[in-house]
Amino acid sequence: MRAERQGRLTGRVAASRTIVVAGAGIGGLTASLALAGQGFRVVVLEKAERLEEAGAGLQLSPNASRVLIDLGLQPRLAARAVTPHAISIMSAQGGGEIARLPLGEAATLRAGAPYWVMHRADLQAALQAQVNDHPDIELWRWSAPMESGPRSGITCFRRYNRNSPA
Repeated sequence: MRAERQGRLTGRVAASRTIVVAGAGIGGLTASLALAGQGFRVVVLEKAERLEEAGAGLQLSPNASRVLIDLGLQPRLAARAVTPHAISIMSAQGGGEIARLPLGEAATLRAGAPYWVMHRADLQAALQAQVNDHPDIELWRWSAPMESGPRSGITCFRRYNRNSPA
């Protein structure tokens, strides 16, 4: 939570429209941006001390890149993404090309969004930066204990605020 907002809800979203997202991975950060874009206040809970990007490369179909672009991530991702010209399916026996799927500009025109290849660390870093810049999303580091009850919902005890090192 930003220092000027600690202890109270401000901004354009009412507390009754708050959604809690468990996890600040690619899915959680993307979901939080989509929910905030629909007018919800979002609290993202992450138990890791640091948000560290792990893994390797990702292939993002036009369906996936369209969502990321609609969430405002194109300026953060376009410089990091590679747009391949085509995908070739090769024969294991003879080594020849069996089929070729044009990508690049052709896929962008056909599908309305690019086919991107990028490292998952670049995607998570862009998502985290977008979340950090959004006034209706708070990223909380948390740890046990969590309590739940049939009428009270879930209570999470915050260990760090949004401005703590990630």
